[in-house]
Amino acid sequence: MSVVERREFVMARDMEYGYNPSIGLNGLPVEVTNRLRLRVIGGHQLAKKDIFGASDPYVRIDLNTVNGDETVDSVLTKTKKKTLNPTWNEEFIFRVKPTDHKLVLQVFDENRLTRDDFLGMVELTLINLPKEVEGRTIQTKQYILRPRSARSRVKGYLELYHAYIRDEGQR
Repeated sequence: MSVVERREFVMARDMEYGYNPSIGLNGLPVEVTNRLRLRVIGGHQLAKKDIFGASDPYVRIDLNTVNGDETVDSVLTKTKKKTLNPTWNEEFIFRVKPTDHKLVLQVFDENRLTRDDFLGMVELTLINLPKEVEGRTIQTKQYILRPRSARSRVKGYLELYHAYIRDEGQR
């Protein structure tokens, strides 16, 4: 992904990304959707892709349809310079239809002059994720990075927090 393409993504902390449900005549959504909090905590033991033995990693988060892999929305974390163990601690809120959507997180090494190097991916189904409830702690999870093809050299894992949250106005 080029620097110009990267600038097209919005990186606002409190913005809601994702699916826009259809609105009925009464002004209310006609589809059931959920709000998902995704916190990209960090990467651990990522593959070395730069000549000097480090990487400049960032994560591209795509909300895709389960059938057909059509991208509904995308967002990027910030790039962390010269590290194989980046800490992002960036939070994103997505509006999703759990049975129709999935999240695909791809880790890349940013390169200024050439195409960014692929470092691995995680695919999250959105069914059976926990719900945030006052007084209950939800632990972060570590996901092993997977290759996207047989040629991909992948190493390490992503640490994520994910849970459904209440819509404004819900009790």
